[in-house]
Parts: sequence; structure tokens; C-alpha cells
Amino acid sequence: MKKVKDYIKRVKEPAPFVKEDDPIIDVAQYVARYNFRWGIFVIDENDKLVGFIKLDNLIRHLLKEQSPRIGSVISTRHLLDTLFSGSAKDIMSKNVPFVREDETIKSAIDKMLEYNMKIMPVLDDDGKVIGFLDMSTIINYSLSRML
Repeated sequence: MKKVKDYIKRVKEPAPFVKEDDPIIDVAQYVARYNFRWGIFVIDENDKLVGFIKLDNLIRHLLKEQSPRIGSVISTRHLLDTLFSGSAKDIMSKNVPFVREDETIKSAIDKMLEYNMKIMPVLDDDGKVIGFLDMSTIINYSLSRML
């Protein structure tokens, strides 16, 4: 039976994670610069996974003060304060599902589908992100079973 280690995309620079105390504006710039399409993992000072920021949650945060309000004008200062306030930990989802290298790829894909995740972190025994699986994993696995 194929294992996660047979399909894992190993972490390399630029790594798809930020520190939990990184300012939200820095997170947004990093995501945009490197085109992380699904979101970004959040790690603590020991490089252990503590959360995940979905791209749509990041966009919602960045745009929340830009939506027009009836009868009020949003000042540029207020908008900038909102964009520059907070850190990754303020908008991340906690308790992120993950898989390990020695799990079967089928169980990993089942977990991705169960939690509706487009990207799934792969952790080592210390809880550090060593790679990830994404939607192409499901496609590649499915194709390998058909051929």
C-alpha cells in the first residue's frame, strides 16, 4: 500500500508557513509574493504547527473594513490601522488536521476529503511541518489506481 511519503511535497524555500506573531500585512504580502493558492501554515517559535490561515479568511480580513457602509466614511487611517493590526495567530484556524509520512495515502486523502482541505500538512514526530499534500495528490493517486 502506498504511503504519504510516496506523494509528499517536501517543504522548501519559500516555505508555505509563517510564524504566529508575524503581522497580518506581512502574511498577506508573503502569500501574494509566492502565490500560495490555498493558504498558509502557521508555526510557533519551535517550528511546530499551531494553525492554518485559509486564503479566503485572509482576504476577508483584509477587505472587512473596505466594504462600503451606509452613512459613514472610512478614513484611510482607520483602514491602514486595520490592515496593519493583528498577527497571524489572530486569524488562523487552530487544531489543524494533519497526517504523518507513514500513513497510507488513502487514509490521508480520506482525511483531506472529510475535513474539506485543499492542502494537508505532513508532520514529523516532533510536530514540525516537513511537507504537505494538495489536490494534485488526489488526482495522482486516482490516476495511479486507474492505470
